[in-house]
Amino acid sequence: MTAAIWTPRLVLNSNRMFNKPYAQLTDEQKLQVRARALGIELETEDEYIDRLFAERQHFEHTPIITFKK
Repeated sequence: MTAAIWTPRLVLNSNRMFNKPYAQLTDEQKLQVRARALGIELETEDEYIDRLFAERQHFEHTPIITFKK
């Protein structure tokens, strides 16, 4: 969120993506607009986890410990 982006680019992208002025966007929407302006593709949490597991050569499974009452 600290990268400098030309203001008209933010306004244009916010109008294209959400049909709202940049000032009326939520923080999540502003992040999406800024990412598009910088050419960064955001991924969801599920996509991030899938990518992490795909990058690992092996996965060590930790058994779940449950306690009986």
